[in-house]
Amino acid sequence: MICPQCGFMMSAFDTDCPRCHGKGLTPLTPQSPAQPPIVPTVTQPSTVALNDAPSFGLALLGFLMPFFLYFPGLILGGIFYFFIRDSQPAKARSFGKGMLWSLAVIPATALVVITLLTTLGGPVKTEFKVPQQPPVDSPATAVVPSATSQSEIPPVSPPEPPQTVVTASEVNFAKDLLQGLINGDPSVGNLIDWPSLKFMGEDLGKPYRETADEAAKAQMRSQFFEEGRSSFQSANATLQSFTNWRVFSQDSGGVTVACDGPKGGSFFFVIFQNKLISMQGTL
Repeated sequence: MICPQCGFMMSAFDTDCPRCHGKGLTPLTPQSPAQPPIVPTVTQPSTVALNDAPSFGLALLGFLMPFFLYFPGLILGGIFYFFIRDSQPAKARSFGKGMLWSLAVIPATALVVITLLTTLGGPVKTEFKVPQQPPVDSPATAVVPSATSQSEIPPVSPPEPPQTVVTASEVNFAKDLLQGLINGDPSVGNLIDWPSLKFMGEDLGKPYRETADEAAKAQMRSQFFEEGRSSFQSANATLQSFTNWRVFSQDSGGVTVACDGPKGGSFFFVIFQNKLISMQGTL
């Protein structure tokens, strides 16, 4: 500081001027550093609910929602979790753990159910007993089992001999039908069960059943008689050349009438409910 009397530069702590010894000066005192102002802190209120605690009920709800509702349950559960996560974190954690357990249990439960159904259930097998048609091309022959399966297959009883009782109505039916085929006469068509007809190893009834066009069906019948007439005439076969007419067999599948052909073969006519359903044989 400067002395006001003589202008001498004094120390800041001098009370008298060293040059003029002036009195009445007030020395400077050390100043403490300025303290920053104290700002009162304001405590923000907590957003966590006072009753927040782990909840078994919410854990069970989180488990059941995906288990029974699948994807809608996952979506609704996720929305509910994020809705309460900030205000009730403990309950949100319980709910989330329940959902995680459900996601782990669902695949395991599905795997167990599929395994049980595959192991215990199995495919349902239904057996249908198809009525056997009587033999039409040759007499039945017994099947001889192989040596490896001889002990597993019960012995086969010999076939019953064919019936030899002649029934005039069935034999005459077969004769009339054969005469119509030899002549190519469509008038005997009413004696044939066309949807069930099997002729010389072919299922002629199948295409007849599959078409609904009556004109096409009429064409099939006409072609059948024309081809039959041509085949018999090319072999010089007449009704008188077929001999030894007889009833070969008779059961629930119909009556089988047999005859001997002109060249050593045999013909078999299967008649069911006064309709021809099968004709097989060789001349």
